Amino acid sequence: MVALMENNKLIKGISLFVSIVFASSMFAGTNSLFAHFSISASWILTGMLIVICLYVVCKGVSGLERANALIMPLAGVMFVVVLGFGCLSKGGVMPVASEIAGWWYCPLYVALNTSTSGLVFAKAGSKLTKKQALLTCLFSSLLLAVFLLFGNFVIRNNPDCYASEMPFLTVARSNKFVFVFAFVLILLGCATTLLSLCFTIKNLAKQTIKNDWICNLTAVFLPFVLSGFGFAKIVAIVYPLCSVLGVFVLLFSIFSFYQTYKVIHQKSKNAQNGR
Repeated sequence: MVALMENNKLIKGISLFVSIVFASSMFAGTNSLFAHFSISASWILTGMLIVICLYVVCKGVSGLERANALIMPLAGVMFVVVLGFGCLSKGGVMPVASEIAGWWYCPLYVALNTSTSGLVFAKAGSKLTKKQALLTCLFSSLLLAVFLLFGNFVIRNNPDCYASEMPFLTVARSNKFVFVFAFVLILLGCATTLLSLCFTIKNLAKQTIKNDWICNLTAVFLPFVLSGFGFAKIVAIVYPLCSVLGVFVLLFSIFSFYQTYKVIHQKSKNAQNGR
């Protein structure tokens, strides 16, 4: 099924577009974080991030994968601290522009994340046994569900952070210790996601852009330039389009799974009849 999806030009084109959008939003997110420093420090940090992105694009993500083995558990602990503080705090009231919008965007957002992460999980799980893959999926899904549940509770408990580009940073602003935790946590999330996305863009674009250097530079600087539109605008305008495309990819993946299952079932049936 993974091979069938990877060989489909339309799906690869959608994946490339979504990856560029996500990478742009991650660049914009780090720009928002760096804005807490002086202008010179912000430019230095942005330059360092671009250099790291270029290094990962050229050398691969093996080092990033090893680093994530330490970063992700640490980020999980930090997120628990931020969530705990957020659950105890309570912000002011912020009116919502449209109550119907949530019912429309939430399913689209879930479809987008499910479809775009499907290939990654499928490929990563190909090296595991069926039991290991099942246990990994169950544990990851449970952990993610818990984080999302409490994260949603924190945001609903602090509705004045709705309009913020970084809601959890806004929630933690009253406590310097928790604010630093939230800042580092968001920065880690944006940076690691950005690095993997730039590498993904390079792999998706290299069949079209034959020159390696041009491909590497495009994978980093194209989303960086697009990040100039700002995090809020990218999320508000382009994410809904990506979500609709995500529904298409999700339906295609279900269809691909059905087709693969039919082929395997038919081969098994033919083998039994040939006995």
